[in-house]
Amino acid sequence: MSNYLQFATYRFPHSTGEIAVVESSLEYPNGIVFSRDGKTLHITDTDLETVGRNASKGKNNFYNYPIRIYFTSTFARNIYALDVRRTPAGAYLGGKRSIFQALEGSPDRLKIAVNGYIIAGCGLSNGADILDQYGSLIARIQTNHPVENMAFAGPELKTLYLTGIGGITRVD
Repeated sequence: MSNYLQFATYRFPHSTGEIAVVESSLEYPNGIVFSRDGKTLHITDTDLETVGRNASKGKNNFYNYPIRIYFTSTFARNIYALDVRRTPAGAYLGGKRSIFQALEGSPDRLKIAVNGYIIAGCGLSNGADILDQYGSLIARIQTNHPVENMAFAGPELKTLYLTGIGGITRVD
């Protein structure tokens, strides 16, 4: 029996302490964010990389380093939107649909801007994509480093910091 949880999206209400799978069809769920009104959940599927066949596993089933990671553009690298349905019995997800497939890299971290735009870090590719609420690409913020995380800052949350391997970028 494994002590590891499956790749899935989980719900953890701290009031009950129960962990429940709410979405299990994605290969590698990663970035997750609710829309500003809380009616849509966005989740990335970052299945862009695979571990090489010569990788060995050590203590606690973690990979021994160095390992070789291979990248492929044939696997999923999408952002999905799911409708959040609230009932007296609880909240449920439905209506899953792919709204964006990354052209480069793999969507990693997600953030929602004050105006409702979705900002997606491009994982191991340089930059971040700006999407409307339906997943249409509006623009790309080009950086000289991969973007794996980001945060809005400032009194009106109008400054965006993009971080990743080898760099940090500030966007006003």
